[in-house]
Amino acid sequence: MYKKFITLFFMIVITLTPVYAQRQRQQRRPQNTGQEKIRIAKDAEKRVLQFLEELLPGASSSLQELKNKRPVIYRRRIQKYFKELQHIERVKEIDSGRYQNLLKEKRLELESNSLALKYRNASDDSNRTVIKKELEELLYKLFDCRQENRDEELKLLEERVNKLRERNQKRLHDKLEIVDKRLKQLLGEKEQYEW
Repeated sequence: MYKKFITLFFMIVITLTPVYAQRQRQQRRPQNTGQEKIRIAKDAEKRVLQFLEELLPGASSSLQELKNKRPVIYRRRIQKYFKELQHIERVKEIDSGRYQNLLKEKRLELESNSLALKYRNASDDSNRTVIKKELEELLYKLFDCRQENRDEELKLLEERVNKLRERNQKRLHDKLEIVDKRLKQLLGEKEQYEW
């Protein structure tokens, strides 16, 4: 009888523990108010704003407006731009030509976003028509720039794949030596010639 009681008790505890733990986590978790916290380091924010201002003067002012009106979206944009900035800085260290192309692409992208905002805020149709035409021309330039950057990336990938193929072929060619060396390592045999 006692064993049955203990068994029943542990079955109840095992069954209810996950439910209780889940309730505790839900009570500790703050309610989603739509204002989720996205943390941004101040130096990252400063670097992004400085980069945008250097790239396209006036671009950071629209972000400052966004910071006051819609802070959550502002923080997300800063994070997105910070990741892009890090990528651009890595490319700068490797290839200055690609770096210049990426800067050009980013500048055109910021200009197109600015023109789209002007279009949405324009009151008369004649002004909208002019802005739309300008935006269309800019988007063609942006497309060509992005396509050029993608072609460059493809070239780099093809070069890397070719090098990997060559290494793989050499490895396949040296299969017997590689397997023999590994066998000796695993068996604890010493090489005939060591450094």
